Amino acid sequence: MANSTTQNKQDVLLEHIRILGVEMAVIFLLYGLYAAFSFIAIYCLLLRGIRESRPRVTLFIITLFEFLITTSYLVLNFVFFLIIIPKSTESVVDAGPEFLARIDSLASKYRIATEFMLRFIFVFSDGIVIWRTWSLFPYKTSVKVLLSLCLLASSIYTEKVLQDGFSAVDDPRQNMMVIIPLLITNLVATLLVCHTACKDVSTPSLGIYSDAMPLIAALYPALIIMFTTLEDYRYGSQEEVILSRSIKFTPGSPRGQLSHMSETDRQEISVFISSVTTHERDTSAQSISFSEQIRECIQKINSKTSIIKDDGNG
Repeated sequence: MANSTTQNKQDVLLEHIRILGVEMAVIFLLYGLYAAFSFIAIYCLLLRGIRESRPRVTLFIITLFEFLITTSYLVLNFVFFLIIIPKSTESVVDAGPEFLARIDSLASKYRIATEFMLRFIFVFSDGIVIWRTWSLFPYKTSVKVLLSLCLLASSIYTEKVLQDGFSAVDDPRQNMMVIIPLLITNLVATLLVCHTACKDVSTPSLGIYSDAMPLIAALYPALIIMFTTLEDYRYGSQEEVILSRSIKFTPGSPRGQLSHMSETDRQEISVFISSVTTHERDTSAQSISFSEQIRECIQKINSKTSIIKDDGNG
């Protein structure tokens, strides 16, 4: 009977650890996507230059600050899960009361810090959404008042939860009181942006952009494949590019002498260039370097052009 009870407790512990593992996997997956887009946004801002534009400096600071806050939330959440796992062994491992009390205190502190970061990210993100919507309606006071009230409500309820402390974290009603204002704020801002977009839906540019969005999204993998293929082709054809740029006429010779060469001479030069290129690709260890072969090829071309020049003068 005792063995069966212990086995059941171990199964409960393993199930709890499995759930925590799935939660962390989802969090790290979303964080990876967020980090990728954040780095792309920062790179685009740096590429366009941030010293000459104050709005770009502001966007750069906001993006970097939000990335740091989100990273802090991820670290705190991960540490909290690491603390929860030893606390979950209470039903299996016979630990002392002091150990369990210390684990409870530490878990409570990390939980409060995690919830603070979570609420701060919500309010900060809402502020960015409202700021973007605000810029779309610069002359409408009613829209500005509505957005200000939404942001004020979100801030008030978030501050109330933080003042209530850890007890508010586990209260579903308190959590709903925070989520609902944030949801309403995002919904109002999104509807206003959609209203601005739909108002000009008849314009050709917006209609074309809306229809082309799925194709733009599908174009990204094709671009990656194309750039990869071009990169391989560039390295594969590097020798031909060097050879084509190295062929020059002798100084003082009239332009277009190569065009007066006979068909046999031109074919002979082409065969020689092809043989040099093939020989360089197939044999990596050879006594004559590739540059020496190029010089030899150029000397032969120069000798051919000199013969043609002498024949023309004669």
